[in-house]
Amino acid sequence: FEKALSEIRSKAYYQLTDDEIYQAALTGVLDKIEQKSKNENASLPIAKANVILPPKTINSLSNEIKGEISGIGVGIQYDKNKGQTYPVLIDIIKGGGAEKANLQVNDQVLKIDGRPISEFKSFEDIVYAIRGKAGSTLRLRLLRDGETFDRKVERKIIQWNAFEVSSSPNGTPIFRINYFNEKTVPAMKKAIHSLKSKKVILDLRQSRGGLFKEGLDAIKLFAAKGTELLRIEHKDGKIETHTAQSDGPAKDLNVALLVGGETKSMGEAFAAAIANLRQAKLIGAPTFGKGTVETMMTLDNHYSVKFTVSKLYDAQGKTWDRVGLTPSIQLPQTEGSPSETDPHIQLAQLILNTK
Repeated sequence: FEKALSEIRSKAYYQLTDDEIYQAALTGVLDKIEQKSKNENASLPIAKANVILPPKTINSLSNEIKGEISGIGVGIQYDKNKGQTYPVLIDIIKGGGAEKANLQVNDQVLKIDGRPISEFKSFEDIVYAIRGKAGSTLRLRLLRDGETFDRKVERKIIQWNAFEVSSSPNGTPIFRINYFNEKTVPAMKKAIHSLKSKKVILDLRQSRGGLFKEGLDAIKLFAAKGTELLRIEHKDGKIETHTAQSDGPAKDLNVALLVGGETKSMGEAFAAAIANLRQAKLIGAPTFGKGTVETMMTLDNHYSVKFTVSKLYDAQGKTWDRVGLTPSIQLPQTEGSPSETDPHIQLAQLILNTK
């Protein structure tokens, strides 16, 4: 490699800077790692786990972990393998620019700031093109009911809760876990101690993952001392087993678990672990299919390298990576925010009432 690089530097007509050379080499290595990971159980299209991230993306990820995003306030779904030609809006967040611009669930995005969707290389590229500096304006071309139209949408700081508590129509508590960050477990503990019911619906349909430690701590809340929770396989094949070191405050609760296509990564780990702990059935649509743990290393040019360091398994040795979790009770994927007529919530109530 060094010999070839030396020849290229001395003789190539088109020259690259050292930064460009190293970034190209790293990209090639990470692409090979990514391809190798996709060769294992690759039945679902998954976002890249091994990749170089620019500073803008790192900043966005950091803010997401804190519970805030600078964007227009929409949820998006886009899967070419399911026949989707364009990204579809599946949620409009209250108070966001999208709501003010009268965007609606099921609107399709044709162009972003003049760029056709076909020009974007990945779903992540689309997401980060929609996000941006608060106060800036995003230009969208959309399709609704066969009609094409343009909208200018203001980006704002969108505050969102990693964990929310509500009730079903019959009063059953609902714990909605959207993300696992440093605020999730304290909020869950507070909600558990405030419960007057021995039943709870765990809604993971919008659980986009998060930090491994925080997700593991959340699982421990529902476990009895000595119970196996998760297994981690490292690069040398060594299996690390995580068990509960004490009784969790929610170990005796009856639970119903709701999942869907947006349930990913640590959200899937939580669902798989709780299902095993409670012998509970998953309700909803098949999950996203990401069962790996990544780490990030910051480079001198402020870019970061993200790469996979381990693979997750449930207590029975099963992985959901690239295949997702398949609910034993399947219902169609829901779009938009949960409502009182939500069939998933209604079924969860029925199951809990028969226990």
